[in-house]
Amino acid sequence: IPGHHIMYDAVKYLKGQEVNKVTIEAHFSPDIPDLFYTRNSDGTYNYTEASTSFCTTTIETAPDNTKYLARFCSVLRDMNTGATGDCLPPTP
Repeated sequence: IPGHHIMYDAVKYLKGQEVNKVTIEAHFSPDIPDLFYTRNSDGTYNYTEASTSFCTTTIETAPDNTKYLARFCSVLRDMNTGATGDCLPPTP
């Protein structure tokens, strides 16, 4: 699917202190409908416009305080209209 690849770094701050650095990488295309959603750990959904992939890379801390470089990706694999079941959240 033709589109545009972007990649940038962001720093999140809380009360003036750096919380974490995140690298965002995504592929956007005007050739797909706006139907890509990501589900948050609290059960809410984020809506990502016309994205075939959306990745974040950051340092995560394990319970034993070990730090790991973690990459989380949501990738659109199939746009089959013949699927059954309720797989999409309501439109935000």
